[in-house]
Amino acid sequence: NFKNQNNITLNLKSKTISGLVPINIKSSFKDINGDRKILNETFNIVIESGPPTAISISYVSTDQDKDKAKFIEQFAVSVTDKYFNQVNTNPQVSVGAIVGYANYDDQNYPEHRIFINNRDTTLATMTKDRLNLNQNLIESTNDIDIHNDILVTFGDGYRYPASGGWNFDDFNSDSILLLNGQYDGNTTDKLGFAIGRNNREDACFFGDKWLGQVKLKDGSTKLDESGTAIIELSYDYYLVGKSILVYINIIGHDNSLNKDLKIGEAKKHTLRGHGIEMNSDTTFEVKNGNTHSVKFYTWIKDTVEPYRNARFGFKNVTVSGDGNIVNAIHMPIESCTNAGHSYIEYTISADANSTFSISVEDPVIINEF
Repeated sequence: NFKNQNNITLNLKSKTISGLVPINIKSSFKDINGDRKILNETFNIVIESGPPTAISISYVSTDQDKDKAKFIEQFAVSVTDKYFNQVNTNPQVSVGAIVGYANYDDQNYPEHRIFINNRDTTLATMTKDRLNLNQNLIESTNDIDIHNDILVTFGDGYRYPASGGWNFDDFNSDSILLLNGQYDGNTTDKLGFAIGRNNREDACFFGDKWLGQVKLKDGSTKLDESGTAIIELSYDYYLVGKSILVYINIIGHDNSLNKDLKIGEAKKHTLRGHGIEMNSDTTFEVKNGNTHSVKFYTWIKDTVEPYRNARFGFKNVTVSGDGNIVNAIHMPIESCTNAGHSYIEYTISADANSTFSISVEDPVIINEF
């Protein structure tokens, strides 16, 4: 009842619709003469966004906090509705990361980490209260901590309702993880998954742990009006070169079920810091056709820390003179020789007494796995 009002404002909620939408308005009213009239008009309006249905996570940049001995990597989260519109409803966001992985048996890191993706033969299936791992991965492990570990799921195609971070209450000998909280989407198969925690054990020093901390930039808890947010992952120097899994969850919409529910996304990423560097060119002498070995050690740029238990590559290696490289050995990342300090070792041979110089150009961090 809008007596004596020529203009009124109505708030409409579009639910699943966005884009150009026709709105029909029908109104019954009395004119100035007291005669009842009917107004029936159709207006075309533009609804800027519907509920979230798709998410992406992209690396942005790396900063450093030297006072706290941390690198801080930033990731941009973008969210759209089914019509590719930016989501401007400012939904709440939950973020997290796996920095260290649980092992699926009691063997040593890294071959037995619980990180299963599409390169593996069998993936997982999620139903309303559980994740069926479809293989006997965890029946013998003592490394899963149900009180502190997190489950992260991901997959190709439209698997957002079954993706992201999950708590779990228990697991059993049938390789089933019982979720803490109900999954409201359709039964979803072909899911990759990982189980782990927010810290990683040092591979070489017993009892040492290295941490990662995750939050939205500037203390935010929501997407901004353009449907984006910036995740900040702060981590200890030892974690440079290690592959982590960052994830996000929001309340979105499943169009197949036509209802709102939790959706998510996850991204595997190798932490890069400011890169790595090596010791300088090395000159040495080879006599009477003998061989000589030289090691090039790696260091984390802008720190005093060695690059440890991590992989690297390089652009080129150059040997001056007539010498030949007869062998090259990369230190295995699980090795604790020299406390796990990563290096490459070259063996040089020559036919006569000679002096040589050898250099390795542009070392770069490569994926842990």
